[in-house]
Amino acid sequence: ERLAALAARDGRETLLIDGDLADGAPSSDRPGLLELFRGEQSVADLAYREEGERFARLAKGAGDPFAAPPREGTDAFRLRRVRRCYDLVVIDAGAFTDNHRLTPLAVQADFIALVAVVGEPQVDLAAQADSVEAAGGRLDGVALIDAGAV
Repeated sequence: ERLAALAARDGRETLLIDGDLADGAPSSDRPGLLELFRGEQSVADLAYREEGERFARLAKGAGDPFAAPPREGTDAFRLRRVRRCYDLVVIDAGAFTDNHRLTPLAVQADFIALVAVVGEPQVDLAAQADSVEAAGGRLDGVALIDAGAV
C-alpha cells in the first residue's frame, strides 16, 4: 500500500490489487480480481478509490480462485490489459509460495519484492524466493518493515 501511495503522490496513475488468492484467504465483499480473471467485468468497472487516496484499488473479489481453472494465458492476457491503463500496478499477493493462481504471472512483473514485517511470523523467505524464480520471475528485493516505526 505504501508503494502505491508514494507512486501516486509522484503523479503516477497507480492501481493496488489485492491478489492474496492463497487457500484459506478470505474473499472480499467487493467484486475484483477474481471477477476480472473470469472475464465477468473489466478493470474500469472494478477499480475504485478510497476517500483521501490518490491511487485506485482492485479488491480480491469473491469465489474460489480455482473453481474454474484458467485457460493457458488468459490471466496473463487480462493482467497485460490492466497494465495498459496504469503507470504502475502493485499486486499485494500475500505469501507467494501459497498463491498458486498468481505465481504463473510472476514472469510479467517489472519488479518483485518480498515484504516482511518485524515482529510478525514470517513464511520462509528462501522458499518464497524459490517460488518466484521457479515461476520465471526475478526477485528484485526484500523489504523489512518495522510497523511500529511508521
